[in-house]
Order: sequence, then structure tokens, then C-alpha cells
Amino acid sequence: MLRLAAARSSRAALPLRRVRGMCAVADPDKIVKDLDVAITDFTTKMENPPPPPDYTVAQIQADAETGSINVSKVGEIFGSHEPEQRKIMMTIASRINELARGIQDTKKNPEWKAAIEEDISNNIWDPSHIPDKIKDSIGPPADKETIAA
Repeated sequence: MLRLAAARSSRAALPLRRVRGMCAVADPDKIVKDLDVAITDFTTKMENPPPPPDYTVAQIQADAETGSINVSKVGEIFGSHEPEQRKIMMTIASRINELARGIQDTKKNPEWKAAIEEDISNNIWDPSHIPDKIKDSIGPPADKETIAA
């Protein structure tokens, strides 16, 4: 009977020993010191903010219109952020440049609207690009002359 009681008591204490062995003793002095350092750093940054970037919002907007945003300066602006955020902002600036240049190219070619309309009118009568499911649901194609009339 004593053996059974001893076995039970040693098994009950075993999980407690394992948990205690994994725990680290907290050092309150270190915790307080780390908090003091973090507070000091934060107040220093609040009292002395970084200088404003030399690439202002107005300049960025003007450059966005022409498709010439300086991507490296955008990277400098977001240099203190997480690297992934910085990369995303630089990618966005580059994409804005591409889109703005595309808009400028379409403005240079005044026939772009007529070219698109011609392309649509030529392809709309060609049912090869329409999936079979849609063809079956809308019925047989109408003649060009019937629609134009």
C-alpha cells in the first residue's frame, strides 16, 4: 500500500517539476531597466522628430502627373519603416509611373479611340472568342446587317 501511495505522489509531482524546470525566473530589475530605456527612446523620438523629407507631397503629385516619381527618394522617405512596407511603396510609385506614361502615350495618339472601336466592331462579329456555354445560352448569332439596321 505504501508503494502505491509513493508511486501516486511521485507521478503527481512529476508534471509540476517539468513545468518548473521550463520556467525562467523573472528579473524585475532588468524588466524595469528595459522599460526605462524604451520610454527614453520614445520620448527622444517624440521631442526630436526626423527632418521632413526633401521630396514633398506636392513634388510627388506633380511627378505622378508626368510619370516621373523618383522611386529612390520614395524609398528614402520610407527608410525607417519595415523593409516590406518600403518595398511596397516603391513598387506602387513605380506602377504609378508606368500608368502615367501609358496615359501620356494615349494622349499623344488621338486615333486611339477610333482604333479601339474598330477593333471591337471587328471582333464582336467573330464568335470564336466567346465560350461555348455563353453561345448556347444566347442562341444563334444574328447577321451583321440585321444588327446594323
